[in-house]
Amino acid sequence: MSQLSKSSLIIFSIIIIMDKYVELIKSKNIGEKSKKVYLSILSRLFKEGFKLPVNKTQKERYVKDFLSRYEKPATRLDLLNVIIILRAEMQLPTEKLKELRSEIRSDRQSKNINTMNELGKTLPTLTEFEALMESAFNAGNYRKYAVNYLMKELGVRNMDVDVFISKTKKEVEDGKNYLVMQPKKVIYIRDNYKTHKKYGKQVHTITDDKFLKSIKKIGVGKMLESGLQNALRKLQIEKLKESDIFKMIIDDAYDKKDTERINELSKTRGSSIPTIKANYNVNAEEDIIREL
Repeated sequence: MSQLSKSSLIIFSIIIIMDKYVELIKSKNIGEKSKKVYLSILSRLFKEGFKLPVNKTQKERYVKDFLSRYEKPATRLDLLNVIIILRAEMQLPTEKLKELRSEIRSDRQSKNINTMNELGKTLPTLTEFEALMESAFNAGNYRKYAVNYLMKELGVRNMDVDVFISKTKKEVEDGKNYLVMQPKKVIYIRDNYKTHKKYGKQVHTITDDKFLKSIKKIGVGKMLESGLQNALRKLQIEKLKESDIFKMIIDDAYDKKDTERINELSKTRGSSIPTIKANYNVNAEEDIIREL
């Protein structure tokens, strides 16, 4: 067999194997966004020469050595999760790989704690943040006030504030986010957000006078006038991203030992307590962040 034929056969074999793994991921009962992420990671694994262990031997040393080329624990976790998913779909053992995943998670948490402790020194206090919100409102920057109010009160993400403002619930369509104006309150409906599949549609009643006035001043239609990211950059207070704001309000609740408030934010944001503890606690010491 010629060298060219051998090379062609190898490439053809790789394509067949790749297609098999793609179908395994596509057949999983998960959201389409998750499938796209997993398929992207799978493509990366193949491009970088990874060979999935396809027998009972898990080859955890080989997997660990391959992952060690990546500095960020988050990257290693993403790659390892896809490896575990594929082996699980093929009904192959994954126990040793899950132990490796626990090691990487511990490493990530240690690094996160150091990073978050440093960030905690630079974040404004909640009182300072609210004073800057007040200034935005007094200056007539009602979008800035409204967006930051939602992030501060409910801990929501960027996509959650991409809302339509309406005067009646009759206009509300499934799969979208709305602020429905009523005489003395605003009904905030979230039916499109990151963890919707787990937490479902969320409906919140807001009676804050300044928020109500802001929404009335903005008027019916899309609250953000341009693309989401560009619009939000112009509305940030102290250049704080939504993740920074969430860390700030968790930090405030932590200082007050307010476990109940942290549990409320867990529900409204749609993030589990372990996720908050690992990624948003700038103190990361005392066990105040826990489920009630």
